[in-house]
Amino acid sequence: MSRRFGEQLSIIGQQARYNQCSVGSVSSTSGGGKHICVSNTKDSELSNFMNITPYGFSSAPTSGCMAFTIVSNGKTGMVGVFDKGKPSVASGCCMMYSSGGATVYCKDDKVLINDIDILEEIYNIKKRLKSHNI
Repeated sequence: MSRRFGEQLSIIGQQARYNQCSVGSVSSTSGGGKHICVSNTKDSELSNFMNITPYGFSSAPTSGCMAFTIVSNGKTGMVGVFDKGKPSVASGCCMMYSSGGATVYCKDDKVLINDIDILEEIYNIKKRLKSHNI
């Protein structure tokens, strides 16, 4: 085996150590949801996972949610959670929800906030204002 081939195997081995995915249970959150602690399957706690979410969206999972984590080049991140208590949505729709029960549901051409069609409410307010010449 040439030295060059051995060096390449070593690099591959290092990359394999740094690019790992795992699953565990969220044990706690801190920093407004920016840092997550996850209990892995070996009953140890991994801490300071960054909560990686789409731009413009912020959330902090509750303890007990199943976390999907990634380790890459020494940086750790939580890329998603499975919440078995999350509300169901129709195909093509999306919802934001909180542990307290508040929801924002985008369904077809409607935006429902806590089951109130907010666009219809705005339309009705404008109509009332117009009828009063305001």
